[in-house]
Amino acid sequence: MQKIAREMNCSETAFISLPEEDDHDVRIRFFTPTTEVPLCGHATIAAIYVYAKKAIAKASRVLQKTDAGWQKALDAREMAIKVMESLKRR
Repeated sequence: MQKIAREMNCSETAFISLPEEDDHDVRIRFFTPTTEVPLCGHATIAAIYVYAKKAIAKASRVLQKTDAGWQKALDAREMAIKVMESLKRR
């Protein structure tokens, strides 16, 4: 993942993976070009948006596990709708 993040050369790159246990829906890890970071707000929104848009999310709420711990459940579908609406306004 670090090699891919270095190649992408973005401020942060998010990687979504299957849950490690039953206490969360998705595992998200964040990398800068040089190191792994525990959490990144914008990359979290982008990752959950893609997760919902690709119809991977089975429920509207997604509990994510990051290196910063478990993050509150996000309404992934609602977030995807709001992001699409804001992009259409541009």
